[in-house]
Amino acid sequence: MHSAAHGTFTAAVVVKTILTAIDVLFSEIPWPRRLLQMEYESKFASLGFVDDAHNKVLSQIGSAIRQLTPAEAKRFFGFDRKRRAYLCPHCYFAANHDWQDEWPHLAQFKTKTPGATSLHCFVCERTIEVERVACKDETCQGDAIAEGICLTCTRTQ
Repeated sequence: MHSAAHGTFTAAVVVKTILTAIDVLFSEIPWPRRLLQMEYESKFASLGFVDDAHNKVLSQIGSAIRQLTPAEAKRFFGFDRKRRAYLCPHCYFAANHDWQDEWPHLAQFKTKTPGATSLHCFVCERTIEVERVACKDETCQGDAIAEGICLTCTRTQ
């Protein structure tokens, strides 16, 4: 491309441009919901190939969040990159565990109050009540437990 200077086309610029366009053109449906719908209604869905749809969406959104500034993550997703994030148990159990070991932490407590128990995930748009007790794994600092797993390290409790 002759009109663009070298280095002006970065992953962060592309992600921000896509999210801005989506925000302007399709603001009535949040991008994570739109991605989930596209995966579950894809041409492969009719053949039953949707067992990794949640994995794909979580991975795409996790990648997008890493490319955004804290202000952009807040604007596009309501996600505060300056606050601690946790694994969403609903998204985790909706995903395929056969091949994925690392999971993006995309749920955050609704308030900054110590001991808060209402965890909200912007991907599945659910709020989950969690138990605030220390993880049984001595190497984990996590203290949010739901559905029998630690939402920091995914270890069974």
